[in-house]
Amino acid sequence: MDIRVLWYLLAVAREESFTGAADSLMASQPTLSKQIAQLERELGKKLFERGGRRVTLTEDGVLLYRRAGEIIALVGRTEREFKSDEHDVSGEVAVGGHIPGFLLKAAARTHEAHRGVRFYWHNGDATDVSERLQQGRSTSRCCFNRWT
Repeated sequence: MDIRVLWYLLAVAREESFTGAADSLMASQPTLSKQIAQLERELGKKLFERGGRRVTLTEDGVLLYRRAGEIIALVGRTEREFKSDEHDVSGEVAVGGHIPGFLLKAAARTHEAHRGVRFYWHNGDATDVSERLQQGRSTSRCCFNRWT
Protein backbone atom coordinates (compact mmCIF):
# COMPACT_ATOMS: atom_id res chain seq x y z
CA MET A 1 0.00 0.00 0.00
CA ASP A 2 1.45 3.29 -1.12
CA ILE A 3 0.91 6.42 1.00
CA ARG A 4 0.28 8.41 -2.19
CA VAL A 5 -2.76 6.21 -2.88
CA LEU A 6 -4.02 6.92 0.65
CA TRP A 7 -3.89 10.63 -0.23
CA TYR A 8 -5.93 9.80 -3.34
CA LEU A 9 -8.50 7.92 -1.27
CA LEU A 10 -8.90 10.85 1.12
CA ALA A 11 -9.29 13.30 -1.77
CA VAL A 12 -11.90 11.19 -3.58
CA ALA A 13 -13.88 10.77 -0.35
CA ARG A 14 -13.65 14.51 0.40
CA GLU A 15 -14.65 15.59 -3.10
CA GLU A 16 -17.13 12.72 -3.60
CA SER A 17 -15.81 12.61 -7.15
CA PHE A 18 -12.82 11.21 -8.98
CA THR A 19 -12.76 14.24 -11.27
CA GLY A 20 -12.92 16.70 -8.37
CA ALA A 21 -10.22 14.80 -6.50
CA ALA A 22 -8.00 14.73 -9.59
CA ASP A 23 -8.41 18.49 -9.96
CA SER A 24 -7.59 19.14 -6.29
CA LEU A 25 -4.52 16.88 -6.48
CA MET A 26 -3.44 18.19 -9.89
CA ALA A 27 -3.43 14.62 -11.19
CA SER A 28 -5.20 13.00 -14.11
CA GLN A 29 -8.56 11.42 -13.43
CA PRO A 30 -7.68 8.14 -15.22
CA THR A 31 -4.53 7.74 -13.12
CA LEU A 32 -6.48 8.37 -9.92
CA SER A 33 -9.21 5.90 -10.89
CA LYS A 34 -6.64 3.28 -11.83
CA GLN A 35 -4.78 3.66 -8.52
CA ILE A 36 -7.98 3.36 -6.46
CA ALA A 37 -9.09 0.31 -8.47
CA GLN A 38 -5.67 -1.27 -7.90
CA LEU A 39 -5.97 -0.58 -4.15
CA GLU A 40 -9.41 -2.21 -4.12
CA ARG A 41 -7.97 -5.30 -5.85
CA GLU A 42 -5.02 -5.36 -3.44
CA LEU A 43 -7.32 -5.26 -0.41
CA GLY A 44 -10.02 -7.42 -1.93
CA LYS A 45 -12.62 -4.86 -0.87
CA LYS A 46 -14.82 -2.36 -2.65
CA LEU A 47 -14.03 1.07 -1.19
CA PHE A 48 -16.44 3.31 -3.11
CA GLU A 49 -20.01 3.07 -4.37
CA ARG A 50 -19.94 4.63 -7.80
CA GLY A 51 -23.13 6.17 -9.06
CA GLY A 52 -23.65 8.97 -11.51
CA ARG A 53 -21.38 11.89 -10.81
CA ARG A 54 -21.02 11.14 -7.10
CA VAL A 55 -19.10 8.45 -5.24
CA THR A 56 -19.50 7.51 -1.59
CA LEU A 57 -17.44 5.36 0.73
CA THR A 58 -18.53 1.81 1.47
CA GLU A 59 -18.33 0.49 5.01
CA ASP A 60 -14.84 -0.88 4.23
CA GLY A 61 -14.01 2.45 2.61
CA VAL A 62 -14.94 4.32 5.80
CA LEU A 63 -12.61 2.10 7.81
CA LEU A 64 -9.73 2.68 5.40
CA TYR A 65 -10.55 6.40 5.27
CA ARG A 66 -10.11 6.62 9.05
CA ARG A 67 -6.91 4.59 8.99
CA ALA A 68 -5.53 6.59 6.06
CA GLY A 69 -6.07 9.82 8.01
CA GLU A 70 -4.24 8.37 11.01
CA ILE A 71 -1.38 7.04 8.86
CA ILE A 72 -0.89 10.31 7.02
CA ALA A 73 -0.98 12.28 10.29
CA LEU A 74 1.61 9.92 11.79
CA VAL A 75 3.86 10.23 8.74
CA GLY A 76 3.61 14.02 8.92
CA ARG A 77 4.39 14.05 12.63
CA THR A 78 7.36 11.71 12.11
CA GLU A 79 8.72 13.92 9.32
CA ARG A 80 8.37 17.02 11.51
CA GLU A 81 10.15 15.29 14.39
CA PHE A 82 13.09 14.29 12.24
CA LYS A 83 13.33 17.67 10.54
CA SER A 84 13.10 19.72 13.72
CA ASP A 85 16.01 21.14 15.62
CA GLU A 86 16.57 19.55 19.03
CA HIS A 87 15.77 22.94 20.58
CA ASP A 88 12.46 23.30 18.74
CA VAL A 89 9.41 23.00 20.90
CA SER A 90 6.74 20.91 19.25
CA GLY A 91 3.97 18.51 20.03
CA GLU A 92 0.26 18.26 20.53
CA VAL A 93 -1.78 19.49 23.45
CA ALA A 94 -5.32 18.17 23.81
CA VAL A 95 -7.64 19.94 26.24
CA GLY A 96 -11.10 18.77 27.26
CA GLY A 97 -13.74 20.33 29.45
CA HIS A 98 -14.79 23.92 29.94
CA ILE A 99 -12.09 26.01 28.30
CA PRO A 100 -11.60 29.43 29.89
CA GLY A 101 -10.63 32.43 27.77
CA PHE A 102 -7.27 32.92 29.48
CA LEU A 103 -6.26 29.40 28.40
CA LEU A 104 -7.15 30.12 24.78
CA LYS A 105 -5.08 33.32 24.89
CA ALA A 106 -2.13 31.49 26.48
CA ALA A 107 -2.37 28.79 23.83
CA ALA A 108 -2.37 31.40 21.07
CA ARG A 109 0.76 33.06 22.53
CA THR A 110 2.45 29.68 22.89
CA HIS A 111 1.64 28.77 19.30
CA GLU A 112 2.97 32.10 18.05
CA ALA A 113 6.27 31.50 19.85
CA HIS A 114 6.47 27.79 18.98
CA ARG A 115 4.79 26.98 15.65
CA GLY A 116 5.41 23.27 16.18
CA VAL A 117 2.93 23.15 19.05
CA ARG A 118 -0.62 22.25 18.02
CA PHE A 119 -3.66 22.65 20.25
CA TYR A 120 -6.83 20.58 19.98
CA TRP A 121 -9.94 21.41 21.95
CA HIS A 122 -13.02 19.54 23.06
CA ASN A 123 -15.52 21.70 24.87
CA GLY A 124 -17.64 19.39 27.01
CA ASP A 125 -18.67 18.59 30.53
CA ALA A 126 -16.86 16.19 32.88
CA THR A 127 -19.10 13.26 31.93
CA ASP A 128 -18.47 13.74 28.21
CA VAL A 129 -14.70 14.06 28.62
CA SER A 130 -14.58 11.06 31.02
CA GLU A 131 -16.56 8.93 28.56
CA ARG A 132 -14.14 9.85 25.77
CA LEU A 133 -11.17 8.85 27.91
CA GLN A 134 -12.80 5.55 28.94
CA GLN A 135 -13.62 4.74 25.32
CA GLY A 136 -10.09 5.59 24.22
CA ARG A 137 -11.18 8.58 22.19
CA SER A 138 -8.79 11.44 22.73
CA THR A 139 -9.92 15.03 22.55
CA SER A 140 -7.55 15.56 19.62
CA ARG A 141 -9.77 13.45 17.37
CA CYS A 142 -12.64 15.89 17.57
CA CYS A 143 -10.88 19.18 17.60
CA PHE A 144 -12.91 22.36 17.61
CA ASN A 145 -10.08 24.81 16.97
CA ARG A 146 -6.66 24.27 15.52
CA TRP A 147 -4.05 26.90 14.82
CA THR A 148 -1.89 26.15 11.77
